[in-house]
Amino acid sequence: MKKRAWGPVVVSLVLAVALSFACGACGASELWNLDYLALKKLTHSGTTTLGASLDEAAAVTDNGDGTVRFASAGHGFSVGDKIYISGTTAYDGYYPVSAVPSNQAFDVTATHVAINTESSDTAKVVIDPGEDFRLVSLRMTCDVVPATSENLVVSLDAASGVSYDQEVYSVDLSAAASTTKTWGTDGPLFFSSGDKLIFTWPNSDGRRYGLEVRYGVKR
Repeated sequence: MKKRAWGPVVVSLVLAVALSFACGACGASELWNLDYLALKKLTHSGTTTLGASLDEAAAVTDNGDGTVRFASAGHGFSVGDKIYISGTTAYDGYYPVSAVPSNQAFDVTATHVAINTESSDTAKVVIDPGEDFRLVSLRMTCDVVPATSENLVVSLDAASGVSYDQEVYSVDLSAAASTTKTWGTDGPLFFSSGDKLIFTWPNSDGRRYGLEVRYGVKR
């Protein structure tokens, strides 16, 4: 893969196109017809941790309509985004974002539990199409090369159970100018309905970033 320079910093991770999908659990195989592939795109940007950090000592608000509100300065989420909340004492799990009143808060559907969040609590970016899918490409753009050695990580939360969870990809963005990784060279990256891909990066340097992920589902 051709190396790409930072400035703006761009890491392009290209996944090879493959036609066959192997179902390891059942031993069956299925043909993916490229003419019937619907491409979808996930985008997320910000200047804090990839995803969002929840505000320190902020009460989770009961909206009175079956939804709750989290305070999260500069979160970058949009309505319909799938997120994974972790680190809390009552809300850890997967949610679609139901409302975004501002870039300082977002809502999800959940039973209200009166707690305060901490800055170590996070809402991570997730791909969860709810059907079989394949990863096509991922690109991360930063305004300045990160100085701190920290990895952008893509993890699989497998529908088949924890025995199948794994780290799909990891790259140190502080060394990304020399990154030449190509995804899919050892086989296609296909995922089953119920699988979830979680994207994390600490971004301790507070770089402005843009994440773009393209994935395909059958149409």
